[in-house]
Amino acid sequence: MAGVRRPNFPLAFILAIAAGGAAAFVISLLMIPFMGNESEKSFDGAATAAALIATYATVICFVYTILLGIGVVIYVRNTRRVPSLSTALVAGLLAGGIPFVAMPLFQYLQHGSPSKFDIVLLPILAIGSAIATAWMFWAVGLRGRTVAD
Repeated sequence: MAGVRRPNFPLAFILAIAAGGAAAFVISLLMIPFMGNESEKSFDGAATAAALIATYATVICFVYTILLGIGVVIYVRNTRRVPSLSTALVAGLLAGGIPFVAMPLFQYLQHGSPSKFDIVLLPILAIGSAIATAWMFWAVGLRGRTVAD
């Protein structure tokens, strides 16, 4: 068929990493004015902080996407089975979200004093980026893939 889009693993890696970084930027831009320092209450200050956070998030998404994505490619090629979107989202949340949700909890249990960033923003960023990354990887690299791919 001429109009059928063929899933594309290489493009899925690139777009998934970009989606995770973009999600972190948007989430940060929306939340930092309410949680940040006085200098971050303006749009310029919030955008600067959001860009820095998105840069770190993109690097983290890169590592997670490469590690999990290679595992998914190997799984699909060896088993000829394609994970569902819900499986991709759960895997993304478990791998990308849980460590950043558990970190402030562990810090608190060690009688530390986690910041607002650690307690609220970091878990929301991790979960939002994980969902965006997993969804994009699935949409571009897995959706519509058949065993013949």
